[in-house]
Amino acid sequence: MIDQKLLKRTLENRFTLKYTSQAEIEKISKANFILFLFWLDKDNITFEHGFYRFSKNKKITVYEEMGHNHYTGDNYPPIFFLECFLGFSFRQALYLLKHFYYKVSKQMIERELYSTFGETKTKEDEQLKPNLQYIMEENLLTHADQDKRNTAYKRLYGYLTQRGFERFVIQNMVNQKWLMMNNNYNMCFITYEDIETKDKIIAITQKGTLTDNGFKQNNTTERNTGFLYTPKNTSNPDTLFIFESCLDLFSFQQLIWLNKIKTPDNYISISLNGCSNRNYIYKTLNKYPSIRNVFICLDNDTSGIKSTEIIQRQLMFKTFDLRPILRDLTFQNQHNKIKDWNEALKLTDKIDIDLNTYKE
Repeated sequence: MIDQKLLKRTLENRFTLKYTSQAEIEKISKANFILFLFWLDKDNITFEHGFYRFSKNKKITVYEEMGHNHYTGDNYPPIFFLECFLGFSFRQALYLLKHFYYKVSKQMIERELYSTFGETKTKEDEQLKPNLQYIMEENLLTHADQDKRNTAYKRLYGYLTQRGFERFVIQNMVNQKWLMMNNNYNMCFITYEDIETKDKIIAITQKGTLTDNGFKQNNTTERNTGFLYTPKNTSNPDTLFIFESCLDLFSFQQLIWLNKIKTPDNYISISLNGCSNRNYIYKTLNKYPSIRNVFICLDNDTSGIKSTEIIQRQLMFKTFDLRPILRDLTFQNQHNKIKDWNEALKLTDKIDIDLNTYKE
C-alpha cells in the first residue's frame, strides 16, 4: 500500500510536480480507480451487493474509471473525487495519481484487493439472488383490500400525471405488468427473465412516489441488470434504445404511442438505472445478436454526455445520439433546459420525429 512517507510528503506539499498537459492528465486518469483508492487506504473501499463502494459515503459506487453517485447521477473522475471526498488539493491529487500510474505495481495491489474481498465477493454472489417474486403478492395495485388499492392508484396517478404521463399510458404499464407498487408505496418497474411468460422476476427498480422523496433502489438476482421493455410481438429486434431511467424510457414510449416519434418496427428499450451500468448494454446485445442500430437517449447533462461518449467509443456498430433533439427542444422552450425525455413531455406538441431516417 502507499508509503506513509510519500503520503506525509504529499500532505505537507513537500514535492516537485512537473508540468502535466491535459492529455497526460486524461491518460493517467484511466488508471484503475478501484485499485488506486485501495492503494491510498484499504479502508477506502468496501464490497457490498456485487459492487465496490466508497466506505465514507455508501451512496458512491467506485468503478474502474470513476466514482458515481447513483442517487444524484453525478460522476467523479479520479482527481475531482480526491478533491471532493478526501480533502486533497488538485496539485496533491495529481501528484499521487501520477505516482500511482507510473511507479506502482498494479498486479500487487490487485492481489491484495482480491485477498481482502475475494471470499467476501463469492459470498456476496451467493446472496445476490433475492427472491423478487414477493412483489406479485404484495402489489398494492391488485390488492384484495379496496382501500389499499385505491390509495395506491391515487399515489401512482398523482405522481405520474404530475410528471406529464397520460392516464392511458399509466394503465397500460400496469396492465402489462411492467409497473407495480410495494407496501412502501414505491413504484416498482419489473424486469422478467422471459418476457413472454412474465413469470420470473430478475430485477425490480424502485422509485418513490412523493415529490420530495428521491428514493431509488435497484434489486436484482444477477449482475449487470437494468430494466428491459419490449413491445408486444417483438422478435429478433434490430434496434435498441438506451435510457438512463425507467421514467425516461416510458416518457419516450408515450411519445411513440402518441405518434410524435416514429421508430423502426422491431425495437426494444432498456433503462440502465444510472449512467454507470453500461455492462447491461453489452449483456443485452449478447442476448439479442440481431440488433444493428443503437439509439443512445441519455440525459443532456455532464454524466449523460460523458457516458454517451464512452458507449460510442466502445460499441463496434452504428450508434445515434439523440441528445441534440433535447437541445433543440431546449431552444424551443425559450432556453429553459430540457434535460431528459421525461422533461420533453412538456413539449409534446412540438415533437415530430421520424427515427427511421436515422436507421441504416
